[in-house]
Amino acid sequence: MIIRSRLSVLFLLELFGVIAILVILSFPTVVPFLWILPLFYLLVIPVLLNTVFKAKFSLFYILFVFTVFLRYVIHPVLISVTGEAVETAINASISSNTMTKAAVLMVYELLVTTLVIWMINYNNTVRDSRLITSDKIDDPLLGRYVLPRNTSIYKVVIFVSLILVLLFPRSMSFFSFAVVSLGRIDTATMSVFEQIAVIFIITSKYFAHILILTWLKKKNDESLKNKKFYSLIALLCTLVFGCFYYGTNRLIYLFTFVASLFLYRIVWGKFSKVVLSLFLFLGVIILGLLTQARNYYNYYTGLTGLKYYLFSVKSIINAYLGGISNVGVAINTAEIYGGNATLGNLVVDLLRPIVGLNKLLPVRDKELSNSFYNYVFFGDDTIVSQIMPMIGYGYYYFGGAFAPAFNIVALWLFSVLEKMRSKTMRIELIFMFLTISMRLSTLFGINMIIINNELSMQIIFPLFVYWLNNKISIKQLSNR
Repeated sequence: MIIRSRLSVLFLLELFGVIAILVILSFPTVVPFLWILPLFYLLVIPVLLNTVFKAKFSLFYILFVFTVFLRYVIHPVLISVTGEAVETAINASISSNTMTKAAVLMVYELLVTTLVIWMINYNNTVRDSRLITSDKIDDPLLGRYVLPRNTSIYKVVIFVSLILVLLFPRSMSFFSFAVVSLGRIDTATMSVFEQIAVIFIITSKYFAHILILTWLKKKNDESLKNKKFYSLIALLCTLVFGCFYYGTNRLIYLFTFVASLFLYRIVWGKFSKVVLSLFLFLGVIILGLLTQARNYYNYYTGLTGLKYYLFSVKSIINAYLGGISNVGVAINTAEIYGGNATLGNLVVDLLRPIVGLNKLLPVRDKELSNSFYNYVFFGDDTIVSQIMPMIGYGYYYFGGAFAPAFNIVALWLFSVLEKMRSKTMRIELIFMFLTISMRLSTLFGINMIIINNELSMQIIFPLFVYWLNNKISIKQLSNR
């Protein structure tokens, strides 16, 4: 039965790829050799799907397959159907040769990425590692999870965060709750101490959410009369934490919201249909408010009906998953500004996004890859909002042969986090790595600038706190 269902999924995904090729070939040529994108998708999807089935549970693999499907099947079809190769937002001339080169680079990226994912999955044998404590939650779908025995350092960090918020209230302007804050500011305009406060707030959010949910679950298990009360409070807490996010990037909000839901799922078990429907409804509403705040569909306000939605979806996939148009812009950027792609600039490019360190670098205001990419994208220097795709970022610094180098680095990073999670199955690591793993699953549309920024805010300090909590407790300190 399981084998039959897996073959059915594979058949459907392959069928979509074949249909995509036929659709592209049936429409007038918009981009030369555009059909090679779904063609190579057909070749790699069995390998990727096998990885999903082998992994007991991994949002990364599931979302990665979904992004491959959108980028290599749906997006090329939308380009052919709409007849628009270069997005309306792009104020740059991209030649047919450049677009063909972009398609070849994307195929190369897909093949290398698939190979690396296969190698990671093949060598990942740490899922059955021994668990270090007996405080486990058994779940037939998600596996076994270890709860922290000591939480004293977590509580200290939460307390320090509250103090920092009082001392540096401007740090809270970096965050939004449900709707985008009108007074939202970026960390680049903050002082070093305000940036430190931001890091503490993000870290405290992780641990406070875990501590509250596990405490409520314990009270629920001990209670004979108030089980519904504790369950309701836990749901409200999950909603509050899920709606507390930073930035206006819809994927960051979406991943934060989903991670909060999964934490509830881990601690409390399965959702009822009513609760799940409520959360999905609220999530969609907030996503819509974020879209309105970004005013993303400005370029297609003159269109109506189905045409409006086709162009809009095509534009979203191109922006968030590094579509062929954005890869073409990256190639143009390398050709125009490639002389600036030096080793020194690469080092600054990778270090500058790290929160805190960006205030200490002596060349923090220097124009680098992202600025040049946006110059080419918009035709001027008034807007810097677009992200250079990963393959374009590698092409800019290393040329065609080593263009997927940063893809490999991103996947290696995922494998390190996955091994840490699997080795201990600690609930802190599972929750902490959920958001960054989902973010890494969209690696085609981001680059190392984004990843380093996310690591500095979401992983590095929380991991340090996690390590410190394992080594030290308040009782141990008081007994010395």
